[in-house]
Amino acid sequence: MIAQPDSLAPQLETLSPVRRRVRFTIAAQHVDAAFRSVVTKLAQTVRVPGFRPGKVPPQVVERQYLADVRNRVLDKLLRDHVFTAIEQTGAKSISAPEIDSISELAKATALEVAAQFEVMAELVLTGYAGAALQCPDIVLDSSDVAAELAQRQKTRTEMVGTDGPAQSGDEVVITYDLTTVGSDTPYQSVQARKTSLDGVGVPAPVLQAFVGKLAGEVVDTTVTLPPEGSDSMLDSQVRVIGSLEEITRSVVPVLDDELAIDLGYSDLAALTAEVQAGLAKQVEQANFKAREMAAITHLVAVNEVPVPQSMVDRHVDNQLRDLVQRLGDVGKQMQGFLRNYRQQLMAEARTQLQRSLAVDALADAHQVAISDDDLQAELERVVSENAKQAAAARRHYSTTAGQSELKFGLRNRKAVQVLIDQAQWTTSQTLTLQQWQARDRQEQEAADSGDEGEPAEHVHGPDCDHDHGHDHDHHHDAAALASSGS
Repeated sequence: MIAQPDSLAPQLETLSPVRRRVRFTIAAQHVDAAFRSVVTKLAQTVRVPGFRPGKVPPQVVERQYLADVRNRVLDKLLRDHVFTAIEQTGAKSISAPEIDSISELAKATALEVAAQFEVMAELVLTGYAGAALQCPDIVLDSSDVAAELAQRQKTRTEMVGTDGPAQSGDEVVITYDLTTVGSDTPYQSVQARKTSLDGVGVPAPVLQAFVGKLAGEVVDTTVTLPPEGSDSMLDSQVRVIGSLEEITRSVVPVLDDELAIDLGYSDLAALTAEVQAGLAKQVEQANFKAREMAAITHLVAVNEVPVPQSMVDRHVDNQLRDLVQRLGDVGKQMQGFLRNYRQQLMAEARTQLQRSLAVDALADAHQVAISDDDLQAELERVVSENAKQAAAARRHYSTTAGQSELKFGLRNRKAVQVLIDQAQWTTSQTLTLQQWQARDRQEQEAADSGDEGEPAEHVHGPDCDHDHGHDHDHHHDAAALASSGS
């Protein structure tokens, strides 16, 4: 049973919006009880010459194993009292407490302890109602529809043989020998190599020698090859002798009713209507995302959103653990690199968490609630947007964890909508869907490459480690406390 601190109530100090210090006293009788408990248990296992196992007198155990006894007593006292003291203050710790100071451990003497721990900041957000914000306006353009229809066409592209001369983009089968000019012995022979005339793996000048040739035609020409290493000759003149054995060319079908029927639609008009509807939904989502990013960036800029360091650490550690798991054995071999990479992730993680905490505080402030009907509608939306994995999605979101994830995401999205609705928007520029997607990709690539600037993504999901009432493993944390305090 966990002992309760006696005497004065624990004293709580505010060190920062996210850090607290608790000071408390462990009464002398609890210190003595801990000594008795530790020595009694230790006496059952230690072996001392002259005494039978389990019959070693307590005073002998304490004298011969003094350092071990003191460490175990301290561990037990901290394990039994630190978390209880924090709970008595009413604070909700989200990190393992760190011992600030501890008095000398002695029998019949109270133990004075001070420990720091982190809490979630209490956010009071302002400056978003009526905020004047600019944002691009994404519109559906005929070019967007044409580009999507072209993609549908490409899904039915076929490779067919051709009797005409080979041209860029064709797939060919070639056989050739490469011989240094002035030599009769090939230094490289390739048999029936299948490649694209724009491909890799075959030197471009060699491929160019087959452009304009017919299937079955012999090639005998000299080309200039660039150096391939320190031992190779510069600007080597090489004789290419070979044959073009086969030419196939991609043929994209005509965009007509026949193609639409092949794709599962009644006619081209039905296909076009479906494409327009799908792109219209993407435009709606893109406009929401654009305003979401602008609104949350402004919200965090005009409000202080402190993030506990322990939260940042957990977020980054979770990312790296997932990465190592995905990489398997390679990930285990990259531990040194990942430790350095961890430092690079810290700033981005803090920004992501600031945005997430701000949105969650906004949801609290506006009392955003999610009903069972809301959850069901959200599930149908998620399933409809990913029809190929509908069954798996339904299974996942039927679990307790899945329901919590769905509710969390929907609640935050509703909070973002509140944020968007309360701002005053003007259009900075008008972009087609393709233009927006291209800019989004560029920003993501810049973020992935480590360039400075606003992160292209922000976190609004359960993986942001948003645990206001984190339930710690008291045994694990108390062991760490004892180590730091002894």
